[in-house]
Amino acid sequence: MKRDIDLLATKTYDLLIIGGGIYGAALAREAALSGLSVTLVDQGDFGAATSANSLKIIHGGLRYLQQLDLPRLRQSLRERRCLMRLGPHLVHPLPCALPTQGWALKSRAAMFCGLKLNNWLGWDRNRGLPPEKKNPPGRVGSRAEWLRIAPDLDDSRYTGVALWHDAYAYNTERLVLGFIQAAVEAGAQAANYVEVTGFQKRGRNVTGATAVDRLTGRSLAIPARLTVINTGPWTRQTLNLLGENVAGPKFRLALAMNLVLRRQLIPRYAVGLTTRSEGWKTSRLFFFVPWRERTMVGTYLRPHEGRAESLKVTEDDIRAFIASLNQAYPGANLQLADIAFVQAGLLPAKDEDVAPGAEPRLLNHFQIIDHARADGIGGLMTVLGVKYTTARDVAQRTMQRVAAKLGRAASQTPAERPPLPGGDFADLDQLIAEAAATGMPRERAKRLVYNYGAGYSAVLQLGGAEKSLLAPVSAKAEVIGAEIVHAVRHEMAVTLADVALRRTELGSAGAPDDLALRNTAALIAQELLWNEARAHKEIEEVKGLRYG
Repeated sequence: MKRDIDLLATKTYDLLIIGGGIYGAALAREAALSGLSVTLVDQGDFGAATSANSLKIIHGGLRYLQQLDLPRLRQSLRERRCLMRLGPHLVHPLPCALPTQGWALKSRAAMFCGLKLNNWLGWDRNRGLPPEKKNPPGRVGSRAEWLRIAPDLDDSRYTGVALWHDAYAYNTERLVLGFIQAAVEAGAQAANYVEVTGFQKRGRNVTGATAVDRLTGRSLAIPARLTVINTGPWTRQTLNLLGENVAGPKFRLALAMNLVLRRQLIPRYAVGLTTRSEGWKTSRLFFFVPWRERTMVGTYLRPHEGRAESLKVTEDDIRAFIASLNQAYPGANLQLADIAFVQAGLLPAKDEDVAPGAEPRLLNHFQIIDHARADGIGGLMTVLGVKYTTARDVAQRTMQRVAAKLGRAASQTPAERPPLPGGDFADLDQLIAEAAATGMPRERAKRLVYNYGAGYSAVLQLGGAEKSLLAPVSAKAEVIGAEIVHAVRHEMAVTLADVALRRTELGSAGAPDDLALRNTAALIAQELLWNEARAHKEIEEVKGLRYG
């Protein structure tokens, strides 16, 4: 996958997609598999904004039972299964636990009924999945079983435990990248760091966009028969480039924050814990998710005022979040020093005022707007997604409308086929064993397979001529040099942050050590011909990220 700006302006594309998060990436794959000529651009790196802020849970929709939103539950179940088949190296089963309490919705009786109904509605949850990906039915366990899972949560409120399985994405950033790689393999063009600056119009029809390459300052025009906006929090700003009032999704912005903690508080299980209600304040539910020997926890929400790029997490945000977490999990006794990484993004919330101290309510449903119908402007659509899990399904629905507008047929390929790059293998454990047989430690082999799937061998091949690339970039890091070079040569990484946060695991779970940063920057510098000043600047930018 090569970054080639010249190709963006060489022809009129069937479809221009603005925004390279999970929704834009999934649509690019869907459209390319349908035989459309497709180009995708993003003002930053792929999956670097909202899609990067994730608890990594691929939800099966159990929560929607509470609202009796059965269509949404079925959608989530289908997409969880689909993602485990599309990216079997990236998406894995996740045991979940929620302590039962009281006599209402979280009681043993209510959870028993809810899980039974969920099992029935999810009758096909394991269809087509290999044995290691199959999710057992949910059930309710005893208080003793709860204490075996979380022995330091011996709260008198807890009467037992609700147990079920969801899934998690080991590396959500590489899952976004996988959709883009799949689109490119099917014939699409993609480029990061290309910012759309305006729309080309012929009468009342959008005929493409003008843009600037943020790496070189070069201006260009991208002609397209149809343009789809997939810019999430930047949706209104993108629509404003039309220079006229148009109907767009109605929403406000909410800051969503997750923390990566240095400690693994509860092994194996993602555990949901609630704060106690206090006066007018309702309880809040937080999930503590085991990940890479650490814990991810979220999600903290508050209203965000201003433009999307003004997003900033404050010390007050972090302290308020920690206080709530300690109320939900007193035994954790979390301190600022426990934070390894702060993730923050913006989500669409309901267009309503929020009381001081209250959480904004997030939008429940995606929106697809055809501006020919809404505003009389042809050649333009807007998509606003709400959940990472259901992006592929929304892309498929969008593609049906795109195909109808262009007079084309949507792809008839089954949703789970073909798998994303690296996902075409029969047995995950066998693949890990094959990787370990090359002579590397098993844990390193497992990590490479979890990130690259069957593509791990292409990474290792880079060490054939230069054995030093098969060694970690520092004694404290797990990432090997070949991953760095592979990211630059084949995955369109152009900055140190691209490599550290979204192509490898170097900086996504905590601050890399100085030697790892220097060695990584040196490898990138060799590929991209950076001078010493540029390498130093890149290192300082990564150090400036919110690591605790």
